[in-house]
Parts: sequence; C-alpha cells; structure tokens
Amino acid sequence: MPLYTVLDLLHGYVNGDQEKINLLTRNQYFVVPMLNTDGCWTILDHWKQTGEMLLKRKNGDYRFEKESDHCGKGFKGVDINRNYGYIWGNNDGPCGESFPGPHPFSEPESRAMRNLLTRYQDEIKFVYNFHAYGPMWVWPYNGEIKNELAESNPLAQRVFNEIWEEAKFPTSTLHGNAMKTVGYQANGEANDYIMKAFNIPSVSPELGNDNFFSGEFFIQYDFVVREVLRDNEPWIMHTLKKLGGEVAISNAGVAGNIFSFDMTNTGLQDWNMATEGLKIEVSSP
Repeated sequence: MPLYTVLDLLHGYVNGDQEKINLLTRNQYFVVPMLNTDGCWTILDHWKQTGEMLLKRKNGDYRFEKESDHCGKGFKGVDINRNYGYIWGNNDGPCGESFPGPHPFSEPESRAMRNLLTRYQDEIKFVYNFHAYGPMWVWPYNGEIKNELAESNPLAQRVFNEIWEEAKFPTSTLHGNAMKTVGYQANGEANDYIMKAFNIPSVSPELGNDNFFSGEFFIQYDFVVREVLRDNEPWIMHTLKKLGGEVAISNAGVAGNIFSFDMTNTGLQDWNMATEGLKIEVSSP
C-alpha cells in the first residue's frame, strides 16, 4: 500500500492532476516500503523451495532462541510490532507468535523507526503503520483494555473520528483500538509508542475490503489485491489532504449589516491563511 500510494501521487503529478500536484507541493512524505525485510525474505525463500507461502510475522533475529526450544521456521525471531517501548511485554516465549524480545527496542527495525521519528518528530504529523489482515482501522491504545485515548490525547481522538466519519472506507471496516477490532491486547505496539512518546497520531490499518477473499494474510487472487489497493486509497488521500490546513466554519450569523462566523484550522500542520492564499467572499442577493 505505501508504494501504491506513492505511485498514485506521482501518476497524478505527471498527468496534471491538480489535487495530487497540491499534495506533493504542500507536504513532505516519509515512506518505508517494508520494515520486516528479513521476515519477508524468509517467506520468499520458503516459497522458492517449497511452492508454499509461509505464515510468518516475526523478523530474522534468532539470538534469544535456545537450542532446546525447537522453534519452527514460521515462529523464529521477534515480533517487531511488540518490541516498542510503551506497555511492553507479554507472556510469549521465543517460539511464541508475538514474542516481544528481551526488552524494548532490542531489534534494529524498531530502533530505526524510533530514530527516524525522533529526528523528524516536529515535521511528522501523522503515521500509518500498514498490516495485512482486515479490513480494520486500528488506533491507539492497543495495550489497554479500557482505552484512555480520549482522555490523554483528545486532539488525536478528534482527528481519528474526523477521518473515520469524513473519508470513504470499505463498508465492512472495523475501527477502534485492538480490543475493539481484533479482540485482544497488543502490548509494545508501534502506534501506542508513537502516540505516547511523540504525541503524533498513528494508525495501524489492517488492509482488506468487502470481498470475502481479501480476509486472508495472503490474498490468493491478483484481482482481489488490486481491489484492496483501490478501495483503501480514498481514506489515505483524505488523510494526506488533512496534513495541510483545513478550515471548519461554524456559528455563522448576521446581526444588522454584520456577518460573523468562527473559522478553525482542523488540519494537522500550523497554517498561515495569508500564505495559503485563502479568500473569503461575501455577497448579498
């Protein structure tokens, strides 16, 4: 999905799509096509040798596995998305599907993300952390049973609600934290860390659509893959638009010959309306 989004923006730019041109002109994007490269290589190598797709979500770090553990190929390594430094830790051992490693940020992949976010925390306004089983739109806090997001980060909760209510999602998409969507806690998860450490709104979309055959980790049919990409592009584009200044008008009224209203920037970046060239025209019939 990250590469599809980049190609969609560039295709629009080359072909004169003014909306895509504006998105590329106004915003800067950091794109990490894939974080778990070692896990992906293991899946690819297994497929080349056997013709079967190996269900593996962990990386290639086998340092913490004892010889007596006998972890299968699909269960070796550390779950990168349980290795972040907020509400870290679970009961899974080295062969467990969600083994979080011996301590937060024990893995080079999670440290790389932490370093990127630390360096650019003042520029980054929103993060998508894509996963492959859906359709779900999962926001923080995933390590909590009773989600305290609305109390501790009300602005982020507002942003999530606005995107959910305004954008177009596949109709079967679930939304909320892990307990509301997948039905379990996810300790040490990337969104929770990004939200708590940097106060940056972050969502883990689980990609899928309304097609029955999209509800798998490995989608069997090419046409379903294309559908999933197409059906999830609208809410991504909506989010990219929200990165800039976005105006909400409220409390409009007329008193005598005075027209008044409240105008609020509901976008995600500091916004100077003069430099954006905002024009307001009021006329009477």
